[in-house]
Amino acid sequence: MPPLHPKSASQKNGFALVIALSLMAFILLLVLSLSTLVQVESSSASINRDRLQARLNAELGAMIALGDLQRYTGPDQRVTARADILLNPVAGERGPAGQERWTGVWSSNASPSDPLDVADGLSSRQPRWLVSGQDPDATSALAPIDSLRLASVGNSNSVIDKSTIDQDDSVVAEKVEIRGMNDVLSGHYAYWVSDEGIKARVNLADRHQDSIDPDVEYYRTALAQQADPTAVSNIDGKQPLSAKDSLWKNTILDP
Repeated sequence: MPPLHPKSASQKNGFALVIALSLMAFILLLVLSLSTLVQVESSSASINRDRLQARLNAELGAMIALGDLQRYTGPDQRVTARADILLNPVAGERGPAGQERWTGVWSSNASPSDPLDVADGLSSRQPRWLVSGQDPDATSALAPIDSLRLASVGNSNSVIDKSTIDQDDSVVAEKVEIRGMNDVLSGHYAYWVSDEGIKARVNLADRHQDSIDPDVEYYRTALAQQADPTAVSNIDGKQPLSAKDSLWKNTILDP
């Protein structure tokens, strides 16, 4: 067998080195790709876990809010109003910032010490505020570090921007800790129950307006069926303001 030429052996060794370096580069690229993929998947799983945790925390707050609403406003002897009912608007009184829109529940029982009211903390005409926190009080300001802004001007459909009027109608509520296994803090929740009962629709139609049934007049006497003062009837079924033009029916006038 003839001996190998030195130049031919050198070429083969150089080719093997190139192949080895190429394989090492490919393996390095594969490792980096797998590492990046693992990091991306880990980050995505962490984000999904946090999103799920936040959703469950919010659901817990909503369930507690619904439970409080059913418990404190369920009996017929309960009435609700906003916290600003305790203020004197003529004197320009203002409550703690962010707490004037809290919804309070009062008992209308003749006895101020009714057992059910005592159990719910409503005895002696004391209100219960439908907001998160331990014994919340609309007349005492919350500590900023312990509260959350649930609705703010420009970020919520329930808060109106009054432009040049220096009045902040934002709503704040106290944060409540959620403790998991081994008493480890797993998040917070906060809630506020808005009283929609104090709002009136300007386009509410009177479905009894054209009825000829005398019994229907009872409904119009008990409650105006539309936001129009000329439609209100008195106890005799008369409309004292009917001689005036209705702002909602007269197209010439500007309501």
